Amino acid sequence: MAHKGFSTEISEGLPALPGITQHSGVHLAAGKRFGIVAARFNLSLTGPAVEAAVEVLREHGAEPDDVEIVWVPGSYETLLPLKRMAASGTFDALIAVGVVIEGGTRHADLISDTLVTNFAQLSLEFDCPVLD
Repeated sequence: MAHKGFSTEISEGLPALPGITQHSGVHLAAGKRFGIVAARFNLSLTGPAVEAAVEVLREHGAEPDDVEIVWVPGSYETLLPLKRMAASGTFDALIAVGVVIEGGTRHADLISDTLVTNFAQLSLEFDCPVLD
C-alpha cells in the first residue's frame, strides 16, 4: 500500500531491488490543491519565483483553481499564513517564496534558520509538505 503522495512503482533511475517494497514520490499535481505564500519584499525576485512555481504545477496537471496565492510583506511573515493553510486541511502541499539577503550581521542566518525549522515543523504537524 502506497503512502500519501507516494507510489510503489519504480521511478526511472531508481535501483530495482527484487522483493523490496519501495516508495517514490509522484510528480502529479492533477486533482491536488496547492497554497503559495510569497513575500512582496524583493518582488523582482519573488514574483518570477511564484510565476515559475505556478508554471511547474500547471505542467504537472494543476488547474488554476487548484492554486491559491497569499502575498505577505516579507519572508518572516510567511509563517502564519502557512500555518493557517496547513491547519485548514484543504491543501496537499504548500510553497513558501521569499528572499533573505545576507548582510554584515547574523540577521539573515537567524531568519533563515527560524523559517526552515518552522517549515519542517508545519510539515510534520499537519502532514502537509511545506516547500521553500
